[in-house]
Order: sequence, then structure tokens, then C-alpha cells
Amino acid sequence: MDNEALLEDLIWYWDNDSNKAFFKVDKENSPKWKEARKHIEERSGAKVVIKKATKNPKMLQDMVEPVTDFLKTKNYNKDMSVGWSPVEEKVIVKVDNLTPKLADEIKAKFGFDNVSVEEMPDRYAQDT
Repeated sequence: MDNEALLEDLIWYWDNDSNKAFFKVDKENSPKWKEARKHIEERSGAKVVIKKATKNPKMLQDMVEPVTDFLKTKNYNKDMSVGWSPVEEKVIVKVDNLTPKLADEIKAKFGFDNVSVEEMPDRYAQDT
């Protein structure tokens, strides 16, 4: 496994609340990851948390474009946002004027455990 393949199997993010870097890895037992983990832990100590990923980060990242394309095939022309979250390990879909039918279609096509679908927050709403 080369370094590029290693990076496809892990994601990291910085958590401001705990002031730590979180690494989530899909293939914990690969020799390349074991070597990288040792290096990370030796250099970073208590500032690092390593967890088993529930989903392959590359798979989630690669799912963003097909979800976006799917919305386009539905002639969905309202505001939308499609991205993925390494913390939640899901593709996050936010759409304006979300209908239950559209939400169900997205989840059914891409996996109920892989996608979070929600109403896009109103950018123009004011606190009352």
C-alpha cells in the first residue's frame, strides 16, 4: 500500500473542544497504517485520538458528486449543499424546501446510514 492508498483509508480533523487531532482509519491492520500510527503517537502523544472509522472516508468523499448529480436529475433547482463530514462519517445533504419524498429518495439510493438529509437553514431568518 502506498501513501496515497493509506490516505484514502483515513481522515483526520481537529477538534477545538478537546484541542486534539482525531484520526479515523478504515483499515486498522494494514502494515502501512501500523507504521504511520506509531510515528503519529510518538510525535503527538496525548494530542491525538485514533478511532476505527465506521465507513471508508474515500467512499464518502466519492459519494458527494453522485448525490449532487442525482439532485440535478430530479430537476431540483433550489438552493442545496452537498458535502461530507469526517466527524459524522456521512454525506451531508441540505436542500431548500425539502420534501419528505425527496429525502426518502436520496436515502434509499445512497444508503440510510451513509446520508443525512435536512432542510437548508434559512439564511435570511432573523432571531426574534
